[in-house]
Amino acid sequence: MKQVVVFNDIAGIAACTLGVALPILSVCDCKVYPMPTAVFSSSTRIEGVQSTSLSHFLPTVAKHWSQIDFAPDAVLTGCFADHEGVPAVYEIVRRYKERGSLIMVDPVMGDEGYVFAGDALRAEFGKLVSLADITCPNFTEFCVLIGADYARLERLSCAEKVAFLRENAPALGVQKLVVTGIREGQSVSNFVYDNGSVEVLAHTFHHQSVCGTGDMFSNIVLSRVLRGQTLAGAVRFAGEWIENLAQDMSDHPERGLYIGGERLFALRKGILA
Repeated sequence: MKQVVVFNDIAGIAACTLGVALPILSVCDCKVYPMPTAVFSSSTRIEGVQSTSLSHFLPTVAKHWSQIDFAPDAVLTGCFADHEGVPAVYEIVRRYKERGSLIMVDPVMGDEGYVFAGDALRAEFGKLVSLADITCPNFTEFCVLIGADYARLERLSCAEKVAFLRENAPALGVQKLVVTGIREGQSVSNFVYDNGSVEVLAHTFHHQSVCGTGDMFSNIVLSRVLRGQTLAGAVRFAGEWIENLAQDMSDHPERGLYIGGERLFALRKGILA
């Protein structure tokens, strides 16, 4: 059983972040060590959401963990409430990386041409990404990381975005990169860059833009990579599973974003196959 530390927020009325990391990684035969970076009353898509940053707490976590003889198989980082919590996590990640942990960074900063992260958070994410074995931004976040004009580039066609990514992926300075959610018409594609080789994996887009699917994607990809699957194979599996989830939501809208019961059983069966 692989051990995974997950830094992410926790939201009350939502199906995202640590709320999906725990069941998904657990059913994929991983022991999860969750560390909240912030607490939200609900998904940020719900009006009036309340939040509390835990950035002030993370340095004490880093100090405590430095005294514990422990190194997980992997670390996954996601959302931060602000830039102040990132340096402490950077130190934790750096220490675990030196001890052989796989590092995956999801640089949560925005999507579809909208960026909520300020300059300070962008800079801190850039440092964190420099430690990553795998990083999985969406197209907007990739543009932010390399300092490109995301507002203009977001208007490109899927083929133009892929060409841009092929040309600029090496500029990020990482060996493994997944750029998610490149939409056009009835298709959504994921761009996979693995030590210079490129694959583009397309899936049907069911027009279900739901908070939490990105978190599911990164957790599923990580679990399969930890089991020895190639990055492209892991991305393909995660994309197909989420495509099936979106289809189910289209067919049964009353269920909403439901990942329990048979769906988790199917995920476990696929992961362990």
